[in-house]
Amino acid sequence: MKGAIQEKKAVNRNLRILHIEDDEIDQRKVARALSKLNIDLPLHSVRDGQEALELLRGKECSSILNSPLLILLDLNMPRVSGIEFLEKIRKEPGLKRAVVLVFTTSNDESDKMRAYDYNVAGYILKTNDTEDFQETMRVIKDYISSVEFPTLIHAA
Repeated sequence: MKGAIQEKKAVNRNLRILHIEDDEIDQRKVARALSKLNIDLPLHSVRDGQEALELLRGKECSSILNSPLLILLDLNMPRVSGIEFLEKIRKEPGLKRAVVLVFTTSNDESDKMRAYDYNVAGYILKTNDTEDFQETMRVIKDYISSVEFPTLIHAA
């Protein structure tokens, strides 16, 4: 029927989500929100950019990299920050096309500019307000239901 609003697409069942976040409470909030929104996708959570790089470069990464991947990235973390993580993955052939949404409390303009310099797909501010957080997670669901993600091939 012409002009009718099409039903929303389903979430890509092959998609993997890597959540890079040093705050365990925020990790649980995201996992809980995804579950409440019926986003039943593999979710890998790590505490910083170093752990994420080890996971993505490790021997067991093929299940992640042979599927489309969305990275939810905090910026302010120990060891390897979000910006440092972006700098490193954008130089690696097997990781440079990873779709990254920055999900952070930093409202600093220089952080936003630096993140977009590394071709992030979006910059989302985390909030402590429960209603705002749920709306943000619904936006992420709409995003992953609407966007085509590249499959990443790990380059040794």
